[in-house]
Amino acid sequence: MRIQRILLICIAIAIALSAACLTIAVLATRKAGELSAQQEQVQRISREASGMLALAQDFMLHGSPRSAQQWRIRHHALTLVLKPPLPAQTDAAGTIGTLRDIAQRLPALLDELESAPAASHSRIALVRREMLADHLVGETQRITEIAYQLAENINEQQRANALRLELLLIALPLAFLLVVLGLGVLIARRILRPIRALHATAHAVASGRLEARCGYSAPDEFGDLARDFNAMTRRLESRRATLAENERKLRALTEHLPALVSYVNRDLQYQFCNAQYERTFGVLPGALLGKRFGSFISAAEFGRLQPHIETALRGASVQFETQINARDGVIDILGEFVPERDDSGQITGFYMMLLDVSERRKAQRQLAEAYAWQRAILASTQYAIIATDIDGVVRSVNPATARMLGYDKAELIGLRLPAHLHDPAEIAQRGIALSAEFGREISGFEVLAAHVRDGEAEEREWTYLHKDGTRIPVSLSVSAIRDADDAVTGFLGIASDITERKRSEAYIRHLAHHDVLTQLPNRALLNDRIQMALHRAERSAQRVAVIMLDLDNFKSINDSLGHHVGDCLLQAVAQRLLASVRPADTVARMGGDEFVILLDGINDGADIGRIADNILARIAEPVLLESHRMTVTTSLGVAVFPDHGMDADTLLKRADAAMYRAKASGRNACCMFTPEAAQD
Repeated sequence: MRIQRILLICIAIAIALSAACLTIAVLATRKAGELSAQQEQVQRISREASGMLALAQDFMLHGSPRSAQQWRIRHHALTLVLKPPLPAQTDAAGTIGTLRDIAQRLPALLDELESAPAASHSRIALVRREMLADHLVGETQRITEIAYQLAENINEQQRANALRLELLLIALPLAFLLVVLGLGVLIARRILRPIRALHATAHAVASGRLEARCGYSAPDEFGDLARDFNAMTRRLESRRATLAENERKLRALTEHLPALVSYVNRDLQYQFCNAQYERTFGVLPGALLGKRFGSFISAAEFGRLQPHIETALRGASVQFETQINARDGVIDILGEFVPERDDSGQITGFYMMLLDVSERRKAQRQLAEAYAWQRAILASTQYAIIATDIDGVVRSVNPATARMLGYDKAELIGLRLPAHLHDPAEIAQRGIALSAEFGREISGFEVLAAHVRDGEAEEREWTYLHKDGTRIPVSLSVSAIRDADDAVTGFLGIASDITERKRSEAYIRHLAHHDVLTQLPNRALLNDRIQMALHRAERSAQRVAVIMLDLDNFKSINDSLGHHVGDCLLQAVAQRLLASVRPADTVARMGGDEFVILLDGINDGADIGRIADNILARIAEPVLLESHRMTVTTSLGVAVFPDHGMDADTLLKRADAAMYRAKASGRNACCMFTPEAAQD
């Protein structure tokens, strides 16, 4: 049953009880009024009847006309009293009618009694008079008695009616009490029980046990309320679980943040601190909760923070940098205060997010120092450093670049490489090689960057062009500049001027392949040139001649005049040998006073003879060495490819054998290799 229906029934019962009580009260009041009217009428009847009885008795004893007259007055009054009719259903209605009938007969008796002689000698008359008087008195007395009896009956009715009223007054509270008890039982069953269940569940939920559920499930409003309450608690439990999970994640996040996170209320009391905050200031977990912010830092530090605190409590976020004393000493802090508002917009406190930037500041200082060092290094280094964008447009150069190339820095910025700076021929040649390697055309700046885009830095030798056109050999290392995503954003070229190195290398190569004294090719270079000449001769079906010679009696000159004069003589001989041969021929010193001449591309033996004669003639010319005028001769031995040998070693050995044969024949002569010379 629905509560609304129960309430309607209770209201109907109350209305019915009220109507019944009102009806009974009205009827009882009406009955009491009727009984009061009847009692008053009966009392008047009794008074008049009593007066008539006294007057009738007086008249019977004395026969006074005055008594008769007063009796008639009383009778008239009695008649008036008996005249108003009573309701037919009342008990007194018949009695009043009887009294009315008796009263109507009494005047005739009085008239008859008055007409009888008061003094008569007739016994019959006297008896008749006495009988009439007795009858009048008796009827009058009967009226009085009936009135008295009627009065008693009315009194009984009044007492009964009063008793009924008293019982009604007792019954009505009892009835209301019963109704109240019944309603109480109904309320206890239909209202109090679900209310108690809801109260118990609400108390459990208020205590934090959101898993509590109300077990009342009747199909009424309380059942609907219980189901809605259970649904609400389920949602609250789900939301609490979500909030707990979010809080767990948030705490896990804040616990692992490098930042110092806390929350203080308007009274500057800590409400939350993460682990990093507690570790930084060296306090136990939870030790700061409820304590006032600033209680563990110095007054000077709090004074530096106070303007920022006031700003946050006015509702504005504020960022700042300061230093604060922590567990491990003074640290640099980058902080932010963020105000917190309630639903009404009032400031309830603020969040503190502090970041220890000591290492960052230290790194920044070190970086600034390193940058200063870097700038100093770049400014003082002799290496030319050029930074370009991804298309090869110059974005930055160091002073060494400007010095090396003869440009101002402003002239170089914006140039697109390799134009202006590189030898176009080298770029074109390298582009051809890279095009063949990559299978696509490579030209322009891509010649420098092709290998660098996908790999490591590439170092090659190039030729830079000075502003005045001078060629500068450089060793250029090109590397890619990449961003945080490893994407190429530009290129960096570091070039060193290798002019001196080239000279040194050329000199070293020269030393490795030339005689120090005469600057002629040595044995190693001679062997290489003989091998190349032999290969060319094989392809062209030509001949190659190797002439071995040394100076006659050189040892005696060296011993008598000194090694210095001997060295000068060797240098002079070298120059005469060079002047005696063709530009394509090679003159080499094998050591001591021994020389070898390589004649490449010989067509016939006559050429060899002419060159040999020319050598003998030039060497025999007088030479002046430090005031010493002398004449020297030489002995020559010749071996020809392919007649006398097919390789360099064979040709040199056989030319040497022919030379000794020339010495044996008297010196200052030239001898061609023959088998006999080999046997000698």
